Amino acid sequence: MMFCRVCREFPSIAESTSAFVTGTSNFRKDPIRTHEKSLHHKKCIDTGIIEQELVHVRYVRDNGDIATYMIKCQPVKSANAAGILEAIDEAVNTMGIREDTWKKKVVCANFDGAAVMMGEKTGVAGRLKQRIPHIITIHCVAHKLELAVLDSVKGCEYLVKFEDTLKTIFKMYYYSPKKRRELTEISELLNERLAHFSGLKSTRWLPSRLRCLKAVEKNYTPTVVHMENMAEGSDVKAEDAAKAKGVVQEMKTEKFVRFLHFMLDYSTILRLGRVPQLWKTSCVVPVPKTSHPKDLNSYRPVALTSHLMKTLERLYMDNRFKNLHEKPLSCFKVFDPSTLPYPREELANYGDEEVDYLVTHFACLLDAEEKEKIPQEWMDLKVWLAERRGRKVDCLYRDLLSENPEHLSHILLLVKLMLTLSPSTMLIKEKRLNSRYAEDSHQKNNPQLLPAKQTDQSNSEERWEV
Repeated sequence: MMFCRVCREFPSIAESTSAFVTGTSNFRKDPIRTHEKSLHHKKCIDTGIIEQELVHVRYVRDNGDIATYMIKCQPVKSANAAGILEAIDEAVNTMGIREDTWKKKVVCANFDGAAVMMGEKTGVAGRLKQRIPHIITIHCVAHKLELAVLDSVKGCEYLVKFEDTLKTIFKMYYYSPKKRRELTEISELLNERLAHFSGLKSTRWLPSRLRCLKAVEKNYTPTVVHMENMAEGSDVKAEDAAKAKGVVQEMKTEKFVRFLHFMLDYSTILRLGRVPQLWKTSCVVPVPKTSHPKDLNSYRPVALTSHLMKTLERLYMDNRFKNLHEKPLSCFKVFDPSTLPYPREELANYGDEEVDYLVTHFACLLDAEEKEKIPQEWMDLKVWLAERRGRKVDCLYRDLLSENPEHLSHILLLVKLMLTLSPSTMLIKEKRLNSRYAEDSHQKNNPQLLPAKQTDQSNSEERWEV
């Protein structure tokens, strides 16, 4: 028996006499496609949507490994800042740690760029700072990159037209098995293999667009031939023929071809995966800037017009990433071995101001001895780092924390804080627990999700970070 599960869940809204509700043993593709677009089905989908907040915890283990786990997929009673903050509280409280304990020890929160999340006054970030003054809130660097590129497209008239052409091509093939079949037949006649025309996804705009550009480039000749046939075909719907005529006219212009290859090159440079990889370990890695236009000379020839040059300039990330160059985040850059000055004698005063600022900022997390010893141990850490220039940062600090040398025991607290900072919400892919396992783990107070050596949850001073 075949039926629409969503419509059956809401019989008062769904079309009760429809076979998609009563059930049938046979469905054709066209009725299914029509049902998906029907008003009754869309109302059922909207009714069935449940707002949820994915909450993850990121912390540093005793051996120096950075662990990221999903705590819970928490339902949100209300999708405003107060409701989301309540959902975060409820999710974190399932870890078996007292609320006043985790709120005292949390050091960073990472969100996407939604106003309800990053609002400085009434958003989730602003409300967290009101209750936890030392917390650092970070706008996911991957989302910032997407926003920067989207902004640049909005500022260039032809890129908007170019984007519309791509969307038209993909919609025509994505929603029509008949057109895909015809395109396949043409490609076989031309002895070419087709790339898949998938859907364009606005939530993952850069990687989705890069796949789109590659598909259009690979399928260029078969697509043009098919569009020409559609534009002139007598058995083609007038609407489809008109769309095909407009698309093929645009695709055959020199400007479209140049932009296609240009955007392929530039989207490759900017593809989403690069930033999270560079920031995978900590905020000690400098924020990457996009390539200057002159650096594109090594790519296939493109005649860059004046408005294209302006588009490239708009793609610089300085404005989008400016908060990462502000204190306290900028202070962690001194922990990058590549920034240490030459010769060794110049290490004497390097980074002293930044370390003092961090001690002051996180003063509520440090005791009197730690506040005194951290600046003193900074010189020893600088020397240790200088002797190991060239090593990967993540491996370097993992080994250091694993060794836990006594003469650096206090300043390593700052190192752990640095490694705990989460620059991207995409880092949750490192180690993810599914919801059911996470629920079971928290009910049993899984020690993997609790501070090492913790025995008394109400009084423990062992540090952990979210």
